[in-house]
Formats: sequence, structure tokens, C-alpha cells
Amino acid sequence: MLDKKTLMYQIRKDVKDIENIINNKNLYNLKCKIMKILIKNGIMIDYAIPFIVGGTILFNVMHLGNITPFITDKVNVKAKVETINTSTGIYKEKFSLDNDYDNSIKFQHSTGWKINSDNLYERILTTYKINDFLKFKNNEELLSLTKEEIEDMFIITNVVKIKKNVLEPDDYLYVDDMLFITTAFKNNQKTKIKNESLDANMISTILYLIGTYLIGLGIINLQKKSINKCLRTKLKNLESKYKPKTKKEIEFLNKIIEVKRENLVLLDESSKNIGENKQLYKIYNK
Repeated sequence: MLDKKTLMYQIRKDVKDIENIINNKNLYNLKCKIMKILIKNGIMIDYAIPFIVGGTILFNVMHLGNITPFITDKVNVKAKVETINTSTGIYKEKFSLDNDYDNSIKFQHSTGWKINSDNLYERILTTYKINDFLKFKNNEELLSLTKEEIEDMFIITNVVKIKKNVLEPDDYLYVDDMLFITTAFKNNQKTKIKNESLDANMISTILYLIGTYLIGLGIINLQKKSINKCLRTKLKNLESKYKPKTKKEIEFLNKIIEVKRENLVLLDESSKNIGENKQLYKIYNK
């Protein structure tokens, strides 16, 4: 049990602390609000940490595979090659990244460019079915045939008129009538850099978000098993200590001060009548 001197010191200290709260209630309430905001942010960060860690790990793993979610990357793809052998002895080869550029062979005939009645350049492109193409040992043997011989041996699958206002550089290949074989294939030795498609990037982004979520859940479960009290629990307990004082609570504190001051007076008077008072101070109940 405290002696009288210690008890009076404690009461005076309590009175001073309560008066500080009352006199600086606005500052005290501001402090409580700031602490609550900081604590809530800390709780949110603690919830987010497993997903931040999971996202960071997965991002670096995907980056090692040259995959970057949310950003369209420059990707290295196998080039697709198109070769054109013509009956006029011209051979052309070009690379393309066109996704529709499948492995294929086309056997066609084109007339030379002519000016039509509308003053447009015009040529007729005829495409043949090539089921019997394997009868020929090489392209030169096939390209040496006349158009009449070709039409006797092959079935026409398509005839189209091509019209243009202005000829582009590639169009000058068709100045004269000619047969030509177009072969398209993927070249494993030659590659080109191109932008990643939006669809591919969207898929990698969705997979990244799902992976981050699953890894985050795994970390949370690990925390529950290995840590008795996580950070957010401690912060929630701390949050209850920072409660702004209402007007009703301030009135209650004023009444407590009055009771404590009365207790000080009783204790001071008891020094004149030692032993006469068995209980020297009041207790205020709300």
C-alpha cells in the first residue's frame, strides 16, 4: 500500500496529466487522428506485404524469361521467309513477321501491267491448284511450261483483277506476262525483333496477377502457422489507445479532477489527525 506522501504525489501527477489533456484537447485529438491514420495504413501495408513480396518474386521470374506484364516487350521471333521464282528468271526473297504467313506454296500466272480504260494499271492474277506439283523434279521444269500447257494440266482455283493508281517498287516484278511460284516458310536460323502483341501481353498480365494472388495467399498461410501475433494484430491493439476525447468525456475528466483535488485536501488534513481517518480519499464512479 502506498504511503501518504507517495499517494499525494501520484494524485497531483494524475491531476496534471488530466489537465494537460483538457487544456490541449484539440492537439490531443489531432494526435489521436494522426496516429489512427498511421496505424490503419500500417495494417493495410501488413495485409499487402505478402502480395507485394509475391508480385516481386514472380515479376523477376517472368523477367528472366523476357516476359514483362503490363508492358508490351520487344520479342525475338523466327522470321518467315517468302521466295518468288519466276519464269522470267527473277528470284526474290523477303522476310516477314506476318502471322498469316503459314508454310505454303502458290503456283500462279500474272499478265503484265496494262493501262485500262480508267487510266489505271491493271493485271490479271490466276492461281492454280498444285496437287500434281510433285510430278515435276524442280521449279525450273514447271516454270518452263507455257500458260496453255499449265491450264491443261492444272485446275484454276482463282482469277482476280488487280488495279492500282500508282505502281510500288514490288509491282515492277510484273511488267511482263509470267508464271511464278511463291513459297512461304519459317526460317529457324533467322530471327527478327518485333513488338509483343496486345493479346499476348494481356495473357501474361492476367497470369501475373493470378500468380501474385496465389503466392500472396501462400505467404499469409505461412505467417499464420509460424507467427503467433502478426503486425496487424499488434497495431489493432495499439489503435484502441488513441481515441479522441468527446465533449462528454471532457466533462467526465473535469469531475475526476474535482474528486482528486478533494482527495488531496483530505490527505493534507489527515496529517493533522493521523490515525483518525481509515479511508482518506474518495473514488469517483462514472
